[in-house]
Amino acid sequence: MYEQQIASRPEAHDRTDDEVIAKVLRRLSLVDSPPELGFNRFTRLVCHLAEVPIGLVSFVEERADRQYFKASIGLPGDPTQTDLDRSFCKIVTRTGEMLAVSDARIDARVKGNPIIEEMGLVAYLGAPISGPEGEILGSLCALDRVPRDWSENQRRAMIDLADCVSDHIALRQRRQN
Repeated sequence: MYEQQIASRPEAHDRTDDEVIAKVLRRLSLVDSPPELGFNRFTRLVCHLAEVPIGLVSFVEERADRQYFKASIGLPGDPTQTDLDRSFCKIVTRTGEMLAVSDARIDARVKGNPIIEEMGLVAYLGAPISGPEGEILGSLCALDRVPRDWSENQRRAMIDLADCVSDHIALRQRRQN
């Protein structure tokens, strides 16, 4: 049943087309816009459910070489964005799949990322956020400063919450139309 839910997500013609994603992010005011209570609630839920100090709603813009934080809790200095060379979320958007990293300092997929040293980020769990037509826009993620193994329940909760963020975005589009 759980796998069927994942398989039933909408598919776009090209879920990773940079130009399409950039247009969706701007049309729906998901980047370069003020924080919003709805997105902030998701980051609070992430921190609570995953028992982590840091939660993000991150939108990835490959063309602009950045990830934009529509909502964040716990990041040192409260940045609103980082360059993609400091992003784990870009892996989620490129693959369209959850990324679970127990220890970034030794994980080949992210080892050497400057954010590990700069902000002391060690563990990462991110699930894809989709746009109204199935475009992969970003990641809902949980981060910790210590190594950790993510439980199956935490992984499932992140996918469910990311799907709720995707639904929130789809409702936003409907209200605009």
